[in-house]
Amino acid sequence: MRGIPTAYITATGRVPTIERDGDGFRLSHLTGSYLVEGWEDSGQQSDDVHRRLIHFGVHRRMRMSGVKEGDRVRYGGRELRWEYPEKELEARFRPAGAGAWSSTLDGVAGYRNIELRAYAAPVEGDEFDESVAEAIPQVVSILTGGNETTG
Repeated sequence: MRGIPTAYITATGRVPTIERDGDGFRLSHLTGSYLVEGWEDSGQQSDDVHRRLIHFGVHRRMRMSGVKEGDRVRYGGRELRWEYPEKELEARFRPAGAGAWSSTLDGVAGYRNIELRAYAAPVEGDEFDESVAEAIPQVVSILTGGNETTG
């Protein structure tokens, strides 16, 4: 059965975070300055820049964090005046994989990112089973607000 996701479970640092910062916002992401590479200080941003931001779910996170067109956003040592892409571009560009859902649909306001410990190399077999068993209580606690029941 498919529905509207209420959380995105990923490794630490892979999801962009947006925080209030004085009269603007601060964007943090694992990719460093790569996200806004090519961002011009004036004029409309290129489709390539917007595609990258759509792919990483940045525009969606910005909207859900209350960032409006023209707001000041600090990222990677730069100060940007935020701009959103044309709706047609966002509707046309649908990346494959986990980013596909978050790229074009904002979802519910309570949508959370659950960040878990990342592994430097692919995990298989018993190590994978152990990592899942370790993560389940954390995910349940986050999704239930710490009110999980045992059954």
